[in-house]
Amino acid sequence: TELSNPLTAATYLTDTYSSYVWTNNAPKATLGDSWYEYDSTTGTYSVKKGNLDDITANPDVVIASTFNGKPVTGIQDSAFANTGLTSITIPSTITSIGIVAFRNTGLTNIAIPGSVTSIGGGAFIECSSLISVTIPSSVKSISDNPFNDCYNLSTIIVDDGNAVYTSKDAEGNQCNRGT
Repeated sequence: TELSNPLTAATYLTDTYSSYVWTNNAPKATLGDSWYEYDSTTGTYSVKKGNLDDITANPDVVIASTFNGKPVTGIQDSAFANTGLTSITIPSTITSIGIVAFRNTGLTNIAIPGSVTSIGGGAFIECSSLISVTIPSSVKSISDNPFNDCYNLSTIIVDDGNAVYTSKDAEGNQCNRGT
């Protein structure tokens, strides 16, 4: 197949590699069925601890925005804890990140989508590779010690529109370690 036309290449890749999302020429694995749990009360799915082979095979992961036609709205407690996860794409349908959800992973950067309203305690605890975090204006609740033992974390950027949290000092200067 000739892939010189960008539209043709994108169509070819989408049709041929539908289980991957391509970003910067690197595939990101989608999570398998074992990672999703249905809540009949809300009619939504959340991400739970699943088959670790999915992450071992490819530690760059994409969470689906829908599963079985229903929205995926949460990341459960310990969902990715102690896995080899190095990169994650969180969809704009996620509203909560559970307690120690990403504990001791290899994440280096995390951009929390503007749909998230709560981050559980120790959500990123012991992520020693974590360098930067971006928190949107939508986050209204961050439980205790979300970034404990993240020794390389040097930048936390909180959106200026966040009415509850800030990453700026009294003079309006960005507060980051090492600056």
